[in-house]
Amino acid sequence: MKTPAKARRFATQILYQMSPVEHSNAVVGFDLDRILLDFWSKAGELVKPEIKDLTEHRVRGVLAEKDKLDVLIEKHSQNWRLDRMSPVDLAILRLSSFELLSTPEVPTGVCIDEAIMLAKQFSTSDAPAFINGILDAMAKDLRPLPVESNL
Repeated sequence: MKTPAKARRFATQILYQMSPVEHSNAVVGFDLDRILLDFWSKAGELVKPEIKDLTEHRVRGVLAEKDKLDVLIEKHSQNWRLDRMSPVDLAILRLSSFELLSTPEVPTGVCIDEAIMLAKQFSTSDAPAFINGILDAMAKDLRPLPVESNL
């Protein structure tokens, strides 16, 4: 598995792991550095520094832009509120939305295809189509295809 794909997989796992913290009224904040340290200690493999850096960049980016990402996701998910989405699907959608917004060097198709692969790996059989529909609609707004000219 290539570095960006591993980083996406790890970022999805970390974001999913944080979902109970996010929904707990008892927890006012969380120590992201401690969560990351704990995750890397349990990763079970030697993780290259570039994979860690890319993973952490994505996780921190998603957390910094979470409110904006959530608005985008809800806007493009017809009749689905965020609180009705599974935590793993929401983690995948947030990560992929962040990539669509913040990493123009990653092609739109790659963002969507990788999200579908993550959904196949971590979620239910309905999730890939659900995630594809939301990200496809979002991509059309965020990264419209250039209009070809006949001139």
